Amino acid sequence: MKQLKITINGEVKTFDLPENGEYKCEVTESYVPKAGDCVIMKNKEYNVLYWCKLTDVTTAKAYFNIAVNSKLDTSKNGYFYINNTRIYTKITPEELKAKYAEAGYDWDYESDTIKPIKWVPKNGDKVWVLNMHIEPVYFIFNEDNRGDKRLLEKCLLFPTEDECQKFADHCMEYIK
Repeated sequence: MKQLKITINGEVKTFDLPENGEYKCEVTESYVPKAGDCVIMKNKEYNVLYWCKLTDVTTAKAYFNIAVNSKLDTSKNGYFYINNTRIYTKITPEELKAKYAEAGYDWDYESDTIKPIKWVPKNGDKVWVLNMHIEPVYFIFNEDNRGDKRLLEKCLLFPTEDECQKFADHCMEYIK
């Protein structure tokens, strides 16, 4: 019987090969996550993807501060098991930052923290908007008002008069 012998890290592995027939040999790279790595984790059982920076890795678990999933939901201070049902792929910090931005957050690599990109007023806050003359005016935000919600969804509300004026100046560049 034919045999294939492979030495991996000084250890010899022997495989029996068929006498009559073909065989195929493939070399694949297996990635083992490490603390500090930015990764995508795929759960084979549920076909769910998670993006995160790993804070600590043991033989059984990979820990994170903040993870974002395929639905752009975030989870804080958790872990993933390291086993055959999970595939880890190393990514760059820039790729992870882009994924957090897609979920609406600005991510800092060094501190591994996120903050919302989009400002959202609270009920009763003073907010600024452009009137029909492209001038900043303020009103009190009402989270139950459909018109207020629509302006917020379209990113047409501002927390300060200065920010609203910057937007007005930007708009005027296109009108002139």
